[in-house]
Amino acid sequence: NPSFASEEIEPLRGEILTRLRERDNNTRSVAERRFLEALFPQGHPYRRDPAGSPESIAAMSREDITGFYESAYGPAGMILAIAGDLSFDRARQAVSRVFGSWRGGPGRGAPAIPPGARPRGIVRTATPMPGKTQTDIVLGVPAVSRKAEDYYPLDFANLVLGRLGLMGRLGKNVRDEKGMAYYAYSGLSAWLWDGFWAAYAGINPANTERAVASIAEEIERIVREPITEEELEDGIRNQIGSVPLKLETNEGLASLLHDIEYYNLGADYLDKRRDILTGMTPEAVLSAARRYLDPANYVLSVAGP
Repeated sequence: NPSFASEEIEPLRGEILTRLRERDNNTRSVAERRFLEALFPQGHPYRRDPAGSPESIAAMSREDITGFYESAYGPAGMILAIAGDLSFDRARQAVSRVFGSWRGGPGRGAPAIPPGARPRGIVRTATPMPGKTQTDIVLGVPAVSRKAEDYYPLDFANLVLGRLGLMGRLGKNVRDEKGMAYYAYSGLSAWLWDGFWAAYAGINPANTERAVASIAEEIERIVREPITEEELEDGIRNQIGSVPLKLETNEGLASLLHDIEYYNLGADYLDKRRDILTGMTPEAVLSAARRYLDPANYVLSVAGP
């Protein structure tokens, strides 16, 4: 039963506007935002920054907020994950006591997702930020949703490229061996309806083109030849070993339970995941990398002086 009191809205509006100004003055944030705008088509929800813009936040009225709450917030479709020292019956009683009388709106359902397209050639966007001493780059392509069959082998390719050890092959090449970057890594963002793969680097502005070329070099390598047996074994150990650590806390367990339900991964997810990982092969990783990664076709966002 929120009241959305004006005396609470206005201070929060000021805080958000301050954060947006700080975001717009950060080369890394700007590079990432411009990357998503160039990667996804107009009207795609993942193209927009959930934080909003100074214009949208300044114009938002209390009526806008309450109207959205009344139409979109309700128990329909809600996922509630609980982990801790209590029985199912106690949990159900607590949920009924707290949420039993809540009716709320009907919810919004799945948004319409406009079809995306893979970039042809290099789609480059550059945002000049005078006075900065660092340039940030984001280089990537559309990829897969969390539920796609290719998620696991492509995620494994990403692990080798920019996560394993000290930021994978990218960290070793661009940062450690060539000394061109303050950081260099990659990430696979696989969401409910769509996703993307991207490499990220913070560099001296003089090294921009060389760093981009080095990242493309590593992409070309992972789509040309299978990963090594050592990388395969290290990756499997890394992926399998990360889950028990997450399950050691109630917070981690509840988060995992929520994700299993949200992405419809199935009650056998942990067993299935282990089987998929232990059965991973260099050929499967190579095949997935070739389907999505291309050193000649990608979106590149650069922000800096």
